[in-house]
Amino acid sequence: MNEDVINRICIRITIRIDEKEVGHGTGTLVKGKDNFYVLTAHHCIYGDNNKYPDIQIHQIILQRQCAFNAPFEDVELLEITESDFEEDWVVLKVKFEDKD
Repeated sequence: MNEDVINRICIRITIRIDEKEVGHGTGTLVKGKDNFYVLTAHHCIYGDNNKYPDIQIHQIILQRQCAFNAPFEDVELLEITESDFEEDWVVLKVKFEDKD
């Protein structure tokens, strides 16, 4: 697989609460039938042991790169679509335009 393809689908996740970065993680950008989504682990969004159960969309920062040495670009989070604490996954609906 081409390294550029892998870089394009990898999403950096930062959780920022009260102007402080309290969590980091990664997710994968996937195309659904009508929208794009980011799949990630529950603990990447809600913290270990559900530390941030009331996390708000504006506290979740999503970014991606076109290449490993390219600057990060923001990806707009539209909603937390679905999540499961026990199975440790979250689906995030994002606003993304596929230029490729």
